[in-house]
Amino acid sequence: MNGQKTELNQAIQIYLGFEISPTPKSDERKIIDIFGEARGSRFIETIKHLLHEINTYPIDWTCSDLNQAGEAVRTLLMSRHPDLSKQSISALVWQFTYNWR
Repeated sequence: MNGQKTELNQAIQIYLGFEISPTPKSDERKIIDIFGEARGSRFIETIKHLLHEINTYPIDWTCSDLNQAGEAVRTLLMSRHPDLSKQSISALVWQFTYNWR
């Protein structure tokens, strides 16, 4: 199971292009190429679920700026998904804040 957690964390970063691409992206083909059809598809499904979770998280923009919203999403991910690495959480927060710019 620990190997799956590590692979999921890698998949999140690869899928979003974290620390590789200048902007977040969604690279499903790369995930399938690296992890195979079955595991890659499961990782993509999980990543999409995480993205939906953070992109639908209610932010009160009347009293939050982009940095505060990003930190709220970071806190949410850390509390709900303790198996995610700091790097994966940073990748997801990067995507969230990029979408709201």
